[in-house]
Amino acid sequence: MAYAIGTDMAHIAGKSVVATAKHRKYGNVDMRLGLLMIVGPPSGSRRATTIMWLERVGRVDFVVRITYMVLLFASAAICSMSIIR
Repeated sequence: MAYAIGTDMAHIAGKSVVATAKHRKYGNVDMRLGLLMIVGPPSGSRRATTIMWLERVGRVDFVVRITYMVLLFASAAICSMSIIR
């Protein structure tokens, strides 16, 4: 799982650099937002470390399953609230 997370992060970083350079030429890049988004990759490495620790203690399946369910329910709740309004 750590290999998959690292590979995905490298893939996303490469695509992001190329896309940002292209869109900056067209004036589509918000530099303030980009600087705020720099916070993302360090949190990804912390997630990989946490996943590896959970694998060692044998709880990775349960924690990932519950976390995924919470994210799905939260996104459904947010979407349903915006539809109701």
